[in-house]
Amino acid sequence: MTDADDQFAVRNLLARIVYEGDEGDLDTYVTLFADDAVWSMPGVEHRGIAAIGHGVEQRRAEGLTGPGSGKRHVLTTTEVTVDGDDATARSTWLLVGGEGLQPALLRYGTYHDRLRRTNDGWVLAARAIRFGAA
Repeated sequence: MTDADDQFAVRNLLARIVYEGDEGDLDTYVTLFADDAVWSMPGVEHRGIAAIGHGVEQRRAEGLTGPGSGKRHVLTTTEVTVDGDDATARSTWLLVGGEGLQPALLRYGTYHDRLRRTNDGWVLAARAIRFGAA
């Protein structure tokens, strides 16, 4: 694969993570992470895919994300750097929600991601979430 192919594959993985987290199946969602992945944001850290899946279940149960919540993540301005079987990505994210055709911006921030190539393709190894313009 070329660097451009790897960057494209990483971008597609990041898009799938957003889609599966907002609207998809949680069993599929956790397959997009490395077994030892770390997902963190201020005050919260999940280690391993079981804990990451449980965190999504909790946020869905609280109506913060997921089907029926009326909220969607929008991934923008993604920068990907590939170094062999490892990659990093930095993306701006927006959380929008509301009713009708005029959604409101609810939150925004940055994802700082580390990714790893496996025999089955790229997976997310670590995500650090920052809120606001940090």
